[in-house]
Amino acid sequence: MSKRLPVHIDPLQLAGKGELLSGDLELAGMRRLAPSLHTTEGAVEVTLEFGVDPERIPYLQGHIRGKLILTCQRCMQVMDFPVDLDMTLGLVNSPAEADTLPDHYEPLMVRSEPVALSDIIEDELLLCLPLVPKHPESQCPASAQKRKEKPQDTRKPFAVLSDWKKNG
Repeated sequence: MSKRLPVHIDPLQLAGKGELLSGDLELAGMRRLAPSLHTTEGAVEVTLEFGVDPERIPYLQGHIRGKLILTCQRCMQVMDFPVDLDMTLGLVNSPAEADTLPDHYEPLMVRSEPVALSDIIEDELLLCLPLVPKHPESQCPASAQKRKEKPQDTRKPFAVLSDWKKNG
């Protein structure tokens, strides 16, 4: 995608108009996400659909696709973390309003001032990160190294004592 996304949006206004936004969002500008990444190079593809449902709830449905580069905590090597996630957010003005949302919506608190679009996407990316990033064990260089090591001596040094007990 080559279309530029706006820096700031008014979600309620976009929902009222039934707008559709799509484009790439650079990872480099996501300061809260950056410490969790190995590198902030690259971008994610974002598609956002705004609207109002039959219950008159303004919403934001979106799809985020891309690849984050993380550090495997098992081998400390670079690992790709593919992202392909959907989000459905109900636009609310207060915590009380958030409590009344149907279960299929996650609340997004909006005020009268514009919202940074990257903040919404960054929140979703932070929520999808693994607690401890690790390669699958079969693909991790640390696991492969462990399999190559010689097996430890499995003899039991006190096994001789069990014979003494039987004979004594």
